[in-house]
Amino acid sequence: MRVFSPVLLGHAGRPFRPWGFDAIADDLIAQLDRQNAWPAFLFGYSFGVYLAFYLANRHPERVAGIISLGGQILRDETGKRFARYVYSAERISRFAPEKRAQMEQSYGGAALMEITLARTRALLNDLDANPPVDEALLRSIRAPVLLVTGDADQFAPIRSFKVVTKLIPHARTLVFPGSAHPLSSAPIDAIIAHTRRFLREASAPRPFSIGSRQMKPPYRAQVAQVTWCT
Repeated sequence: MRVFSPVLLGHAGRPFRPWGFDAIADDLIAQLDRQNAWPAFLFGYSFGVYLAFYLANRHPERVAGIISLGGQILRDETGKRFARYVYSAERISRFAPEKRAQMEQSYGGAALMEITLARTRALLNDLDANPPVDEALLRSIRAPVLLVTGDADQFAPIRSFKVVTKLIPHARTLVFPGSAHPLSSAPIDAIIAHTRRFLREASAPRPFSIGSRQMKPPYRAQVAQVTWCT
């Protein structure tokens, strides 16, 4: 099994232009094309969850399955407000000097941090106005899906998570105590174990059961490729 971790636009020194959800998704597809990475299992964390489901709807023949961690798949008002608060200048202005310095270092300097946060706020506004994932899209997903979240994750409220589980035809779920934000607070070992089991069963050359339902070919992976989208 190969694991490929793409670098999205605006990350790790990559430019912000072009910018916007469609530009980020198109760039991700281009990266996977260059890697000859299809069909792929897409592991989406936080914002990467939107990309995973969007790609599964746009290119169903290319997506072997989805693992979703800590993503607010359907953006409700509580999650929207919390996301805007997290990236707000008001919140960050209240950081202690030591914490702000650590944050600036993680972004590559104060100037780049301010640019990144401003771009992120603009992207959130765009997602609120034009959601890339809706109920109809989720109902259309035919790839196997593993949905993972924490029961206290404010980025991905559990009530929204429960709605999503009823919409996706072939979904398994894993809910753990606590939050997936930051990622270091999540039970990584347990998530890895469940992900490995999911990948084994979804890649098997036979139907596999999800609750009372069965996944049948062609919804099994012929090539085991995992792409992490964060």
